[in-house]
Amino acid sequence: MVSRDITERDRAEKENFRLAIQLQRTGDSGNLGLMAATIANELGPLLDAVRDKVRFAADAGRQLQPLLRASKEMLAAATSNKLTPELLARATAADRATDVDYLTAEVPNALAECHANIERIVEILAGIQVDVPA
Repeated sequence: MVSRDITERDRAEKENFRLAIQLQRTGDSGNLGLMAATIANELGPLLDAVRDKVRFAADAGRQLQPLLRASKEMLAAATSNKLTPELLARATAADRATDVDYLTAEVPNALAECHANIERIVEILAGIQVDVPA
């Protein structure tokens, strides 16, 4: 598992966001483009990471399907005393084709990272809400 310290990046992102909010509060419409660019720079990488992690989790689910089907067939056959060498061979092949240890470790990590990024997106969006004149 690779880990990295993102403290400095997080600090810079928060500072950029704080500056964007300051620009917004000045009411200077000339700075609207800069504010939008700052917000896009904040949200873009977070959304990219969420997309990539969700894609990874979906791929992991597809990789696990043959193994889960084979396990279900094997369980049904074993409980009815109809387990055959062919069924056992299919289940063994499905098991060998799937890196279960990797997937069971990494899918929860990917989902946790998605959750953290979504929470950060929510914070950013909550910070830019303004009162709209009636």
